[in-house]
Amino acid sequence: MEEAELSRNEKIRMLRTTGLSLRQLGEMFMISRTRADQLTRGIYKSPDNLETRNNKIKSLRESGKTLEVIGQEFGITRERVRQITIGVEVHKPKKVKIGKLPLSLKGRLEQYIIKTDGCWKWTGPKSGKGYGKLAFKGKDYYAHRAMWEVIEGPIPEGMEICHWCDNPECCRPNHIFMATHKENMQDREKKHRGNRKTIR
Repeated sequence: MEEAELSRNEKIRMLRTTGLSLRQLGEMFMISRTRADQLTRGIYKSPDNLETRNNKIKSLRESGKTLEVIGQEFGITRERVRQITIGVEVHKPKKVKIGKLPLSLKGRLEQYIIKTDGCWKWTGPKSGKGYGKLAFKGKDYYAHRAMWEVIEGPIPEGMEICHWCDNPECCRPNHIFMATHKENMQDREKKHRGNRKTIR
């Protein structure tokens, strides 16, 4: 480490003991708060500096200082001090990329919907009458009712979700509407679909 940089780091550590915040130190030396925190605790990035730090830790341990005291001085755990003194290298684990999971009812619905300019086709399980079905967090839904809940919120007890398009598998939000059972029956008769059982 260059002498000027060492002087700067020592100055940062000294100023920190006077009560200056990490934000103030960061602004003063044009570094991030995280970096200011690292420097006040003697944590440096380059391998050379880490080697110097580790040798210092070993020396302090040999002189009789406890793991806890050394850990506090360098901002590391007692276990890490112990590892350094016996020469254990610690490597960061590789990050494992996990595929995006549907964590919401909306995400679950979108797994099975094909969006078009007309009706949104349901490709998942269906009832005997052609209505989309799905399960989410232990609860069974009809797909069009689930879509209503996602867009508009909970469905009041006794209310039904109907299709303007009369396509039971459709889940397009502007193709469905909420109605009472009586209104649904009137709509059914008006559209001459009296042979289809109502899904509430």
